[in-house]
Amino acid sequence: MQPKKDLTVLIATSVLAIIAVFCAILSIVVVVNDSGKNEVVAFNNPVIKNADETWTEYFESTRLFVGETRSVGITLKGGKVAMCVVQGLVEVPTEDSKGTMVVGSEIECDMEGLTGDVYKVVEFGRGNSPEEFNIGFIMTDGSVYYVKTKEAITNNDFTVKGPVNVGGYVVDVIKLDVLPTDDNPAGGLSSVFVMRDGSLVEFENSMLE
Repeated sequence: MQPKKDLTVLIATSVLAIIAVFCAILSIVVVVNDSGKNEVVAFNNPVIKNADETWTEYFESTRLFVGETRSVGITLKGGKVAMCVVQGLVEVPTEDSKGTMVVGSEIECDMEGLTGDVYKVVEFGRGNSPEEFNIGFIMTDGSVYYVKTKEAITNNDFTVKGPVNVGGYVVDVIKLDVLPTDDNPAGGLSSVFVMRDGSLVEFENSMLE
């Protein structure tokens, strides 16, 4: 009878050991999951500046033909628009006969309507031409304001509109080349908003007010 008793003890000990190991694994999984939740930190768009205030951000728009080839140059300092100019670009010959574009004229533009701090200046739009794109201002609160680039240059009116109805906190914009498909044989240009949670939202013209 002694061997039977030993076998019962062995089985009971093995079952208890398996239960103990299972509980330990379960505890580790719970701790890891809790730690992951505690480590999630929301990104907030910062004002780009340094302690001695020597940093500036520079943005130049895509070149458009509006009477002549023009682009918009915008400088940010400490979250504010420090300078806005419409640059008239002129092609001049070079020794290799390829030519180059240089700034021929500059017209100061007044940027009005931005009441908060700007994190980043970008371009966004959708269509078959850069003329259908906008200059966007991503704010520190995640909203996006804009001016229609060609319209602003033509009328010298850089009063911002918005916000763009993206539906969340925006941290960046990425410009895209859209390859031809059966539904869209010509392809085109587009852009996506990068949201704080990492998701992407493609721009639609209906997002503009």
